[in-house]
Amino acid sequence: MKKIAIFLILIVLGCPWISHAEAVTNIILNEYVQPDYFYSATFDNVAMDFTIKPVILDILNGFTVKNQGNARQGFEIKQLELYQDGGAAGFQGMGIDKKIAVADYDMSSNAWIFHDLNQIIPLTGTRYFVTVETLASGTDARLFQLYIPKFVDNNGNNAWDSGDDGLFLLSNEKLPTDDFRGEISRFKKYSFDIIGPKVVISNLVNGSYFYNTESFFVKGEARDQGAAGVEKVQLCIDNICKDVTNTGTTFSSWSYNWPFISEGDFAVYAKGVDTAGNEFTTEKIKITVQIENFISYKYSKIIFDKSSILANGQDKVNIQVTVKDQFDRPVAGQTVELFVSPTGVVIDKSSDVSNDLGTVNFVTWSAYPGLATYEFHINGAKYNATYNVNFEGTSTNVDYLNGRWIKLAGQAAVYFLDSNSIRHTYPTQKIWESYFGKTFSSVQTISDSEMAGYRLGRNVPFKTGTLMKIPSVPRVYEVGENGLIRWVKTEAQAKQRYGANWATKVNDLSEAFFMDYTEGMAIE
Repeated sequence: MKKIAIFLILIVLGCPWISHAEAVTNIILNEYVQPDYFYSATFDNVAMDFTIKPVILDILNGFTVKNQGNARQGFEIKQLELYQDGGAAGFQGMGIDKKIAVADYDMSSNAWIFHDLNQIIPLTGTRYFVTVETLASGTDARLFQLYIPKFVDNNGNNAWDSGDDGLFLLSNEKLPTDDFRGEISRFKKYSFDIIGPKVVISNLVNGSYFYNTESFFVKGEARDQGAAGVEKVQLCIDNICKDVTNTGTTFSSWSYNWPFISEGDFAVYAKGVDTAGNEFTTEKIKITVQIENFISYKYSKIIFDKSSILANGQDKVNIQVTVKDQFDRPVAGQTVELFVSPTGVVIDKSSDVSNDLGTVNFVTWSAYPGLATYEFHINGAKYNATYNVNFEGTSTNVDYLNGRWIKLAGQAAVYFLDSNSIRHTYPTQKIWESYFGKTFSSVQTISDSEMAGYRLGRNVPFKTGTLMKIPSVPRVYEVGENGLIRWVKTEAQAKQRYGANWATKVNDLSEAFFMDYTEGMAIE
C-alpha cells in the first residue's frame, strides 16, 4: 500500500485579471490508499483520485487515460468509469458519488477517452475518481497503473482526436505538462465468488433529521461484487433488520417504507447477501426522528349503524367515533362533541372523552320525520365530514297520487308533499314519468321560506306496477305499494303479466337509490 500526495503546478494562460506569473492551476493527486489487488468481476476499483482546482472558472470537456501496466481491455478490464465526489469526502462510488461517464476505448492508441463531459470546474475545485470494472476472465498478476498522459493536441483544435492526449479544458490549458500517474495494483483472478455484494443507502446521510413525518422511503442500490447475484437486501434500524422491496433487477434499486412510530436517535444500515453466501454490511448512519402526535382524519372513523329509521321516538341509531393519530393508533382522552340539527332530534349526550380504545359512543333518535344532520368536533376542531340520518314518518303507506307537488323557482327538483307536510323527492325523471308521463301541470312553485318549513322524507319510489332493474343485478323487479319490490323470476311470468313486449317496459334505476326499496318474495 502507498499513500500518494503529488502536486503538479501548471501555468494558467490568458486570465485577464491575473498576471501569468501569479496564475496557477493545481492538479492534485489526492491522498488515498490504493489496494494491492483488483479482483476479477468487480467494480468501483479506484485507480486514480485527483482534484482539478483552477484559478478561473473552467470547463472540463474530456481527457485520456492510459495504463502503464499490462492489464488489457477485454481481458482483465471491462471498462473505466469516471465519478465526481458526491457524498462524504472520498470515494463511495455506486449510488453515492455522481457517475459522470464510461470511457470509450481507442485500440489504435491503446487509450481510454472520456469525452463530451461538459464539467464545470469551480474555483473551489472538483474531485474526480477513475475506477476500473474488471472481467471474470484474464490473467493473474496483470498490472494496473493508470495515468493521464502529457498533453498533446496534434491539430490544435482543443478536442480529442486519435493520437491526442491529456486534459481538454475550455480555457485551452495544456495540462498536464508531464504524465500524471496513479499507483500500482494487480489483477487477482478467482474461479468462484468470494466477495459480498456492494449495498448503499442513497438518500440518508449522517445527521438526517425528521420532524412530524409519518414515514420515510429509504432508497438504495445493490450490486454483486463477483460472479454471483444479489439474493437479499435488508434495512436495519437499531439492529432490527427487515427485507427491502426490490424495485429494480436483483436489487439494482430497492426501497423500504420506514413508518416513524416512535421518536429518538436511530442507527440505520443495510446489509446484503449474494447467491454464494457472501455478505456485506454498510456503515451505520445516525438519524434523529422527532414526532408530535396529532389527530388524523385519515385514520379516525365515524360509523352509524343505520342511515334510516322510523321517527317513532323508539328506534335508535348507534354512532361510534374512533379517534386515531397519524400512525393509525387509538388515542385516549380526546374530547368529542356532537352537534345535530334540526331541533327535535335527540342525542343521548353532547360530548364525551375517548377511552383507551380511542372510542366514544353516541345514540340518537327522533319522533319527528325528516333528515337530520350530524357534525362532530374533536378537541374543538371540526371533523372533515358531516353525516345524515333519515327519520321516516310512522305512516308506512303514502299515497303518492293525492297531495301537492311543489318546487322552487329556477330549480328542476320536484317534491311530493304528503298529508304530514313531509316532502319526498323524485330522484329521477323516470320515476316521475311512471306516475304522470311528461306532464308537470300539477307542480306548484313555492317560496324558499315555505320549502324550508317542510321536512325532507324518503324518496318517491316508482309507481306501483312498474318494472325496474339495477345495473349490477341481472333481475327484473315489479314495484308494489310503498316501494316493495318482487323479483319476476321467469320470462314466462313477465310475458303473462306484462305482455310479449314486457322488456320494453323495464326502467333502469341507479344503484344509489336501490335502498329506497324493500325486497319481498319473488314472483314464481
